[in-house]
Amino acid sequence: MGYITVIGGGKNQKDLTLEAASFAINKLFPKARTYDITIKLGSDTNDCFEYDERTYKININKKQKIDDFLTAIFHEITHVKQYIYDNLTDTYNFKVHENGMILYEEYINHPAEKEAYKMQEVLLTEWETKYGITV
Repeated sequence: MGYITVIGGGKNQKDLTLEAASFAINKLFPKARTYDITIKLGSDTNDCFEYDERTYKININKKQKIDDFLTAIFHEITHVKQYIYDNLTDTYNFKVHENGMILYEEYINHPAEKEAYKMQEVLLTEWETKYGITV
């Protein structure tokens, strides 16, 4: 059975997070039945980690505008889909600049990131259509 837990944020933000994550899951991996996703609101970053087989932790910055907040959820749920279907096996090996920073162009052109950025916009459009709103 699939589980989603939301930690942090207020009641309305938790409800929105759960609804957006469920929406994305139904679109991206509707047949997957075994997963445990914990979404922590309040982090200053947006990221996703697989801790164990089908156990994931997502951090979402709760201080974003609504459209950025939703696309962050959709982006990170896309990474969960990639983990589930073993599409995230290509490791993130980036060249590091002399100042210790990863080259942004290399990061954004990674196949997993290209898909996640694409799907965050696709899902946001579908979300807006479903609810008859523009965020």
